[in-house]
Formats: sequence, C-alpha cells, structure tokens
Amino acid sequence: MGKIITKQIALAADFAAASAPFKKNPKIEENANCYAYALGLIDHGYAAPGQLQASPNSPKKLFAAKDLTAENIDRLLREHDGLVKIDPKNVDAMFDKVTVIAAFISPHDDVHFYRSHGDKTWSNHKGGVDGISQRDCKGDIITNPSKARRGRYTDLVGFYHAPAQGITYRT
Repeated sequence: MGKIITKQIALAADFAAASAPFKKNPKIEENANCYAYALGLIDHGYAAPGQLQASPNSPKKLFAAKDLTAENIDRLLREHDGLVKIDPKNVDAMFDKVTVIAAFISPHDDVHFYRSHGDKTWSNHKGGVDGISQRDCKGDIITNPSKARRGRYTDLVGFYHAPAQGITYRT
C-alpha cells in the first residue's frame, strides 16, 4: 500500500539536476507525471492534485471534466497537498530559495505542471515535447511558463512552493 512520508523539495540548480533522478531509471520517468516531476517525487508515481496521500492503487482519472477549473485545482493544491501559493509578482524573488511550481489547466480537460530551477529556467514532464524537457511546444527553452507555448494549457492556476516542513505523500 505504500507508506506516508514527508520530504523536503530540493531546489535543483538546473534542468540536468532536476531531471537526473527521473532519467536514471526509465520506469520512474515512465510512471511519473508532470505533478510528481514538478514536486521531485521520484517514488510516488502518478500524482494528482489533492491525492498525494491516496493509495497507489487509486484510479489515475480523479476528476470529472466539470471539476477541472483553476479554482478547484488551486484549492486542492493548497488545502489538500499543503502547497503555498505565491503572488505572481514575487515568483522571480523566490528562484534562489525554493522550487517554484506553476500550474496551468486546459479548462474542463486536464492540468499541467512546470518546475523551476535555480538558474531561472523551467522544465516539465510530458508536455511540449515527449518526456522530461526544458523546452515548450515550440521548442524554446522555458524561461517563463506564462509566456511559453503550452499547447492546450491556456489558463494559469497559480505559482506555488512546498511548505518549509516539506510535502507529505504516499510512496
């Protein structure tokens, strides 16, 4: 069933450091999704907002289409997963302190996450191009996910970071 643990989310210096734990083992990269990647949870597998502590046997499709709204995802990230919301004006000031996570939705369809690096670039998992990438849908290195080509993920949910005590989740 997996055990519940709390883990600090380390700030990766750059894309190579952020992606290395996932790329070392093809099974880890294959079984993870963008949310697990953004949080750096290599031992969680498929992660969904509000479900970090759910059983690993939980269904992967956790939302009805009507529930995939920015407001609902924001609530789940903050209230269920414990993420701290960042004012978009303060994101740049956070780069050398914490891993910043950006969430976007394709309304009533899907949610997608990006992860910051200490060098002020971003990356994502299975978005833009296949696998873990620091490039957007156009092939450009992501320096600002709000300005990146995100495909169908048009609406910003918000920017977040893990609380000081870390993220609690089920392995």
